[in-house]
Amino acid sequence: MRKLEMAAIFSIIGFLLFLYSYYSSLSVESIGVWGGISGEGFFWLCSMLCSLSIFFFGALFTLIFLIDRMK
Repeated sequence: MRKLEMAAIFSIIGFLLFLYSYYSSLSVESIGVWGGISGEGFFWLCSMLCSLSIFFFGALFTLIFLIDRMK
């Protein structure tokens, strides 16, 4: 595969993972035992952060490779 297609696939995968993490975090109880965030809620928030970074870097490299291809 070419670099442009690979970066676009990573961007799509990161976006889908972000959506899955977001909707999963909505379904758990966000209030923990002592009034803080629960362990499962913390897991889904970390998952959202990781998937958002995958989406961001995938989109960034897609843009870079698209500009390079247009030259």
